[in-house]
Amino acid sequence: MTKKQIKNGQRIHGFIVRRIANIKDIQSIFYELEHEKTGARYIHLANRDTENGFCTLFKTIPQDSTGVAHILEHTVLTGSEKYPVRDPFFSMTRRSLNTFMNAFTSCDWTAYPFSSENEKDFYNLLDVYLDAAFFPNISELNFRQEGHRLEFNKDTGKLEFKGVVYNEMKGAMSSEDSIIAHEIQSALLPSGTYAYNSGGDPDVIPDLTHEQLKAFHARFYHPSNSYNFSYGNFPLEKHLEVVDRVLSRFEKIDPRAKVPPEPRWKNSKEMEFYYPLGKDEDPGQKYQAGLAWLTARTDEPFEVLSLEFLNEILLGDTEAPLYKALVNSGLGTSFMGGGFDDDYFDKIFVCGLKGIKRKDAKKVEEIIMDTLRGLAQKGINKELIAAAFNNFKISRKEISRSHYPYFISLFFRFASSWIHGSDPLLCLDSDKDMEKLDQKIKEGFLEKQIEKYFLNNKHMLSLLFVPDQEMNDFLEQQEQKRLARIEDELSYEDRLRIMKTAEDLEKLQDFDEDLSCLPTLSLSDIPVSVKTSKGVRLSHDAGIVRYKKPTNGLCYADILFDFDIEMIDTTVWPLFPIFCRALPIMGTKNFSSEYMVRLISRYTGGISAGQSIMRKFDSSRELVSFFSLAVQCLPETKKNTFDIIEELLNNFCFADLDKLKTIILQMKDRMEEAIVGNGHGFAYSLAKRGFDKEFKIQEMWSGVHNLKFLKELARDLDEQKLKNIAEDLVYLGRSIINREKMRIILAASRDQDIKELSELALRLKKNIPLRYDQIYHFEDFKQNNMKECWTTPTNVSFVADCFRVADMRNEDAPVLDVIAKVMKSCFIHKEIREKGGAYGGYAVYDKATGIFSFQSYRDPNISKTISVFREGAVEYICSGDFPEEKVKEAILQVCSVLDRPSSPHAEAFSDFYRRIIGLSDEARKEYKKRLLSVTRNDIIMTAKKYFTEGGFQNRSLAVISSDSKIEKENKKMSEPLEIRKI
Repeated sequence: MTKKQIKNGQRIHGFIVRRIANIKDIQSIFYELEHEKTGARYIHLANRDTENGFCTLFKTIPQDSTGVAHILEHTVLTGSEKYPVRDPFFSMTRRSLNTFMNAFTSCDWTAYPFSSENEKDFYNLLDVYLDAAFFPNISELNFRQEGHRLEFNKDTGKLEFKGVVYNEMKGAMSSEDSIIAHEIQSALLPSGTYAYNSGGDPDVIPDLTHEQLKAFHARFYHPSNSYNFSYGNFPLEKHLEVVDRVLSRFEKIDPRAKVPPEPRWKNSKEMEFYYPLGKDEDPGQKYQAGLAWLTARTDEPFEVLSLEFLNEILLGDTEAPLYKALVNSGLGTSFMGGGFDDDYFDKIFVCGLKGIKRKDAKKVEEIIMDTLRGLAQKGINKELIAAAFNNFKISRKEISRSHYPYFISLFFRFASSWIHGSDPLLCLDSDKDMEKLDQKIKEGFLEKQIEKYFLNNKHMLSLLFVPDQEMNDFLEQQEQKRLARIEDELSYEDRLRIMKTAEDLEKLQDFDEDLSCLPTLSLSDIPVSVKTSKGVRLSHDAGIVRYKKPTNGLCYADILFDFDIEMIDTTVWPLFPIFCRALPIMGTKNFSSEYMVRLISRYTGGISAGQSIMRKFDSSRELVSFFSLAVQCLPETKKNTFDIIEELLNNFCFADLDKLKTIILQMKDRMEEAIVGNGHGFAYSLAKRGFDKEFKIQEMWSGVHNLKFLKELARDLDEQKLKNIAEDLVYLGRSIINREKMRIILAASRDQDIKELSELALRLKKNIPLRYDQIYHFEDFKQNNMKECWTTPTNVSFVADCFRVADMRNEDAPVLDVIAKVMKSCFIHKEIREKGGAYGGYAVYDKATGIFSFQSYRDPNISKTISVFREGAVEYICSGDFPEEKVKEAILQVCSVLDRPSSPHAEAFSDFYRRIIGLSDEARKEYKKRLLSVTRNDIIMTAKKYFTEGGFQNRSLAVISSDSKIEKENKKMSEPLEIRKI
């Protein structure tokens, strides 16, 4: 917090305070400031959160698809005026206790955020980030490494494109969703910057020059075009002092960085686009169709809010009128589009249907328009409006850290409005506008908004996406033809220049530079304690545990049922994910799915179900499985929430076969879309599945085998097949929902809420039936090492190589944790990303399971990567060819992960989870104590112990790639990979 009270109009270190506000929903004081000399904007949110964050943002407006903004984002982090080392960003990840470090390129802004709980570390990072953003070196070689370059392949001698961003975007534009999102954006907003791919089109990226990159930085990376945001409990005054030292070196300019409104169409348009489809798919039922509209502008904040609210009504849950009309039409498999999207100056709205036949495209459009017309004419149900208000209140209060730190979630709320001149405070504190909206709704306002933005809006695009089974092959052929043309036209001097660049870059990458100019922490800066959360068990029911947490007024409940999976018929094990997805949205014996979903939306922030399996931490290593329900709500709806949970658990029903079919088809579509975005995660799951029954079941539930099961299930889903599935789901529910195996975790910030939640939890538990274990279904498990490649339409590859080592109970575990960080930071990053051109290369040690893995992400290579993993990395770590300083840095990295903060609810759940598996706080403290004493010699001895003998020889390898890529790569390998189809 600030040292003393700050007032409006006050001048602090070159900044003037323009506005102060108290935002109750996020328990923060809002400060808006302006840098007097340069006009730089600044927002600070002061609160009690110990995770302090900072972000500097620039409005960046590319005028082509070369990816200039994206490549610049990468390149500014590779050396600066004060820190002239090759890679200060990745170096600082090793010299810091950061809780988050990254950079983002959006369609019209670029941001550089970080966070830390350590004050010294925070200012170290702030200094490095500001110097990188405002005074980068932007060298030619770093541009070639991060952006694009020509290079002769060392094995074949053929010319090829390389570059981190180039390969990243080849992977991104292999994704069906990425292609569709870009085509819609470009078609709906064709006149300006949004017509281009800000991340970069792989076909256009090679056109970008080094001079153009530097010119883009000179134009947009100026304080007058900067927006700075800080958050947390560190004093604002010191932030401003540090920032002012940098900004004051500049004079105020006109950044000329305005995005003009899109000219509105006088007539709607129709367009067709193509997206890649696997050759084993049926293209006849893989079309996608829908409608897209250009709606309100950023400088119309109340209109934007009303459209966000309308989006919640139309598409907020499975029974929302527009979503339901499309998905239940029987024309397709799942919903297409993101609804309302506020990423742009002119906001867009997209909806449609996937998995349709071409002839049904117009029917999809008719469903959309008929549904909207009906709502406008007949009026919107008051229950839908009440549910939307409930969800808005909860979303504004929830402290979430699922993907990013909470401060990043808040930043995303207002970033677009801020850079386009709208009021950022309205995005954080919308109470007055919500009151205004509530009043206007009573006057038919939402129905008029439907007419204005949908029914009478001429800026409407009719979309048809056509599957193309030859698209990826065609793009690959075009790239090879382009390279052949370039090579044919190369002069002798051109060839020498390309080879010289490759040689210079390799020397730069191999150079062991002095990093002493970079700030760092010492091991003495690391707290020796571990973070703990203590729950209080109810005296008369030890299965209910309460946590008092700063939840911002929200109430949380997690209901868990542990079960022995061997007591469940093995044939239904793959159905667990379907059971979890279906339970909250399928209705019950007493109520329809529509009624139950409406209750959930009206009284809760959503109910999610999930399943998990793990081994206990104790010597038994017993396999334990859990089914869980998680819910959050406002204090005033606690009783309604527990009534809903009781109804779901006691009276589950899967008799709505049409709904069940829709759920299965949607799950299949979502899994298909997820493969390319998380390819290394899927490859890792495939690789380790042969080590243990735990991993085999996890792969069955959430990996490629889950997708294969869903694909098989989705074939010929007739009534009888659906009835059989429904019966199996009922059997699953009866097998796992059992009072004797029930545990409840409660979290809230107020004592009264905790007391009332406890009473409701006791009542719930008493009303859940007792059931008894059934027949034992033993499934034999044999360890099996994999060496396989799974193919899917993609332009890049993902490699995972893993083996078993010691787990957390062994004294070697902290050393293995440090080994993974040393290997990743000092060797794999250089070989896989910098030299190989992959977006990411990783060494990962899972101390809970004792699995050590190497992984690559969006990788242009396969055989070379395997060689790095299996030979180079092992030789490097066993040789001890790294200084003691690298060990210290690796320990910092491990501690950064160990001590990473969680949301209040997640802290409570994690503590309870550790109790279940038998991981005590004392064991965690001992692990950290041992970690802080790891030496270079420990690393060498432990690496030789595990990497040259024993389990290292029983490695398991899985790759995800394309058919054409693996066919070429298999020819290079002495032991070709077994090829399987996803």
